[in-house]
Amino acid sequence: MIWFERPVFLLFFIFIPLYVFLRKSGFIRKFYLSLTLGDWEGSSFYWKTPFIKTVSFICVCLIVISFFSAILSAAGFSILKKENYYSGTSSPVVFVIDVSPSMSAPDMNGETRFDSAREGIRTFVEKRPGGSFGLVALASDAAMLVPPTTDRDTFLSRLGALKIGELGDGTAIGMGLAVAVSHLDGIQASSAHVVLLTDGENNSGEINPVTAASFFPTSNISLIIAGLGRRGVSDISYEDPHKGIRYSGKFNSEFDEGSLLKIASAAGGIYVRAENTDSLNTLFLTLEASVPAVAVGWTKNVPFLLDYQCALVSLIAAAVAWILRLCFLGGGICI
Repeated sequence: MIWFERPVFLLFFIFIPLYVFLRKSGFIRKFYLSLTLGDWEGSSFYWKTPFIKTVSFICVCLIVISFFSAILSAAGFSILKKENYYSGTSSPVVFVIDVSPSMSAPDMNGETRFDSAREGIRTFVEKRPGGSFGLVALASDAAMLVPPTTDRDTFLSRLGALKIGELGDGTAIGMGLAVAVSHLDGIQASSAHVVLLTDGENNSGEINPVTAASFFPTSNISLIIAGLGRRGVSDISYEDPHKGIRYSGKFNSEFDEGSLLKIASAAGGIYVRAENTDSLNTLFLTLEASVPAVAVGWTKNVPFLLDYQCALVSLIAAAVAWILRLCFLGGGICI
């Protein structure tokens, strides 16, 4: 649907048929704006060929387009887009994703552990408009990249920009859980959820993962842990986002599954062994049962303003018309 913020400017469209009528009636002559770059009042070389007539017609069309676009810009041309609004939000979910180098191991049905985890998160979030989601990354350190928000575009944009090695080469699981809890504590919700996706054991950071997990039951936060990948030797390859250097080699994946089970137990949560994408999907199915989609409360037509785009089209069309006339018709603009 089309909308105009300043519709009074549409009255300028009356000048088009009025100008054509006055021209045909002989009341006014052709309008000519001299913009030549040649000698002042000098003679210009002019071909009278079908090609030149075509160029002249194109110039007139471009000037008309420029005029139309200028009026649309002044009138605040907009397109109304229907947006959904929600009467509430679901329980907030914070995803804690491991970005250590070992997550580049391609043992998840041909995909890396990191890409599989990120794709699972993206699919889950896209199916839940109106939901509240946060993102924490962990490696040698941990950081809250996106606090819990209903802005899906912001969340998915930061998720897509996330890179392996962004926070070092360790695995600070305790720090990651502590960061997630600190941003969920005090949120006015019936419950909250933290989803940890990692392939390693805690070997970095200043907080013990079990200690961090012990705060979950008292804060009414549930924890789901996915242990990604398979045991054994695997190839890894990633580019350090800070140095721009690519590292590759062999990695012996033998993380302590017992420690992840202990963390889940301390939080009163769930542990899922995800050796492939199918078992990883099981984790998200479990999460879906705990976090239902939010129903649409109402819809609203929101104007998407295109006045700047129309102004740009107007300027480009006028400039192209002038260049064509300068090159083939001796310059100036004539309508």
